[in-house]
Amino acid sequence: MKAIILCAGLGKRLRPYTDVYQKTMLPLHGKPSLEYIVTGLKNTGFTEFIIVVGYRKEQIIDHFKNGEKWNIKIKYIEQKILNGTGGALLLCEDIIDDQHFFLTWGDVLVPFKVYKMINN
Repeated sequence: MKAIILCAGLGKRLRPYTDVYQKTMLPLHGKPSLEYIVTGLKNTGFTEFIIVVGYRKEQIIDHFKNGEKWNIKIKYIEQKILNGTGGALLLCEDIIDDQHFFLTWGDVLVPFKVYKMINN
């Protein structure tokens, strides 16, 4: 099963921090908050990720690259027109290929045990 993480938004409510950082790359205890999500999903068994990027996408791509450091595979899809969750998901349609997937937002942190309920 693939994990799709939505990370394209502007983070308007987090300004002035998002004037410098992509909202999912805001540091939290020395790591970008998105890294906690990726790690939690990886520890649950997810190995294929689709990250939908947009605003300040370079920060995400430069940090995670192809996922090799985490022993996962990452594909990036750019959401050029920020038209919401549905629009982001439609961009992933060909990669999902009518298979089950897990969708989350790149700025929603939950305890790792929550992810364990998903991929079992």
